[in-house]
Amino acid sequence: MKKTILSFDLDYDYIIVGISCHYKDYRLVFLINQNLGLHFVKQADHILNIKNSENQQFFSLFKDQNVQEEINFYLLNNRSEFGYLIPEYKQADYIFIAENTEESIIEQLNYLGKIKNINGVLTAFNIDFELLKNKSNLIFE
Repeated sequence: MKKTILSFDLDYDYIIVGISCHYKDYRLVFLINQNLGLHFVKQADHILNIKNSENQQFFSLFKDQNVQEEINFYLLNNRSEFGYLIPEYKQADYIFIAENTEESIIEQLNYLGKIKNINGVLTAFNIDFELLKNKSNLIFE
């Protein structure tokens, strides 16, 4: 009997920007809405289960949806009481995600540049999705 193993890689079209900022999430969302022309709305917290524990991690989540271009935007806290959403980037307080984009350098630079120019943002930097260890942490729906 021949055994066949099915394996596949999910195709993600993400632009991810790490943001270091001392503002509370609602203040940063307000500034991003103003500067990027988005309309983030608070969603139920993004919940992750901690391996080998009964505890869960809760990350505040904001979402905007551009229906015409079929792009979803997310802003999440990177920190919770028990850890990080993206542990490789502990210096990021928030994670900005543009999903379903045709990832181009021009789009990345536009988002990154506009976020960097927001007063109160200490720094913003691109995060390469392919290099993340816990990619499943960024699946919301």
